[in-house]
Order: sequence, then C-alpha cells, then structure tokens
Amino acid sequence: MAQAGALPEETGGSARTITMLALLLTMLLLAGCGFSPMYAERAADGAALHGWEQVDVAPPADRLTQLVYNELLQNRPPAQRGNRPYVLTMKVAEEEADLLGDRLQRMRVKAEFALMRRTDGRVLMQGRTYGDASYHTTRLHLADAQARAAAMKTAARLVAEDIRTRISAYFARTATNAPGTSTLAFGPPAPAATTR
Repeated sequence: MAQAGALPEETGGSARTITMLALLLTMLLLAGCGFSPMYAERAADGAALHGWEQVDVAPPADRLTQLVYNELLQNRPPAQRGNRPYVLTMKVAEEEADLLGDRLQRMRVKAEFALMRRTDGRVLMQGRTYGDASYHTTRLHLADAQARAAAMKTAARLVAEDIRTRISAYFARTATNAPGTSTLAFGPPAPAATTR
C-alpha cells in the first residue's frame, strides 16, 4: 500500500528513468554547442582559463580612479604586482547633472580603458564605459556630501563590473589551448577592439 504523497514504485522508476534521459540529453546538447562557462578558469590541458587573473591594473593617479581600481580588485586572488602578462590602464572622469532642479542629481563616472600586453606594450583591447547613479540633495552639507560619495562609489562599481566583464569576454574569445604545455597560452592577438 502506497503512503499519501508517495509515488507507486512503478511510477518512481519510470520517472527516474525519464529524468536521467533528460539530463543526459541536456549534457549532450551543451557539449555539442561548445558551451563553456565564461567565468571558468581554463588551463592548457583544457580544464580552465579566466583571463582576468592574468591582468595587472595600473596604479591609480587620483581618488576617482582609486574607487574604480578598488572595485576591480575586489575578490581577486592575491599575486605579486608586475608578474602578470597584461596591464589595464584607465582614464576616469566624473560628471554631474541636475535631474529635477537641484533636488535630484545624477553622478556619472566615465572611463576609457586599454588592455596591453606587458612584453611589447601592444594594445589588445580598448573601450569606453560609464556608470550612472542618482542621489537626492537635502541642502544639508554633510548629508549631501555622503549621498554624493555613495553615488560616486556606486557608479565606480558599475564601471569596474563592465570593464571586468569585457576583459573576460575578450579572453574567452581569444584563448586557445597550447598542446603539451602547462601554462596559459593565447592565440594570435586580435586587432585592437574598440567598444562603446
């Protein structure tokens, strides 16, 4: 006698078989389409590559660039500076605009960035991006300063996330496995890509 809520043994067995077949079919389809997780690490043996770990970020020149720099290095494994084969350089600027008179402000952080190969200084990828955040003004100096700083940090985080994503996508497109080696290898460098 079956208990309430339990499947009879015959149904449980066929449901299990159908589930296993669906799982097998899904795995075959994903393998056939060349699916590869963008954020996975890939070694020369085909197991892993994540280009972001191969990039040093040039030291910031000002406070605003420092905000983007800090966000870029968030949750990143530690390594010796200067040991990575690629360098990211940035020029960061801010602009503010009134959205609703002087009560609502928009903070925009804009960045121009370039990914260079350390050995020869060749620019492999360059682009522009921006992040927007809004904040309300209250005409209380301290509150307005804190709201502005929070909006600037949020916009800097958006810029850093976009730069990291674009660089990871670049490496995912250009990475190749070098047979018989245990180090990361990249295919012939693509012409410098320019994005928005």
